[in-house]
Order: sequence, then structure tokens, then C-alpha cells
Amino acid sequence: MTKKTKTILYCIECGKETTHTINYIGDHIRSVQCEECKSKIELDRRELMTVFTEDFIDRVLTKPKRVTIELVKVITPLIPFLPKRLMKEPKKVLKDIFRAVKGEDEKERIEKK
Repeated sequence: MTKKTKTILYCIECGKETTHTINYIGDHIRSVQCEECKSKIELDRRELMTVFTEDFIDRVLTKPKRVTIELVKVITPLIPFLPKRLMKEPKKVLKDIFRAVKGEDEKERIEKK
């Protein structure tokens, strides 16, 4: 999740444009270091934790919506191919599926009645 990128930035210490190494944690900058004078600017750990916590909470809260959207994208093209009985009698279809999973056949079901 960490990565390094080199780029040319203006260094306050050197007073000129030099190559800098930018360290990322996820999508957030952790530190920037000048390659010439080795001066380094780091972000506070508490500040990073705040950013990551906010991002995590946002992802947890939006997860149901994202899953629902994904499910709709997957199921919508399949609807024309589903049996009409499944749309009209979903409860009865589910009962039949559970019976099949349990191994109960039609004869046993009739005997129970």
C-alpha cells in the first residue's frame, strides 16, 4: 500500500528546483524528501490516522449502497431469462428449492399432507 514517486519540486532549503521523493500511504502523502539536501517534510501520524479513519468510515457506510448497485448491474440483464414462475410465485419457488436441498422428494411431501 506504500509507494514512492520521484518528481521535480521547488525545495525551500536549497532554493531551487530539485528531484524529490514522495512517499505515499494509500492515496495520501506520507513524506516528501529532497534528493539534493536530504531535507524531509513528514505529515503528522495523528493527521494521517484521522484521514484514514474518515475514509474507512465512509467506505463502511456506503458499502450497502455499492453492493446494491453492483447487484442490480449483474441481475438486470438476466431478468428476461429467468422463469416467469420465479417472478410470479417466489415463495413457492423458494420452498421447492429448500425441499430439493434437504433431499425431500415429491412423494414424501404428499405423504406429509
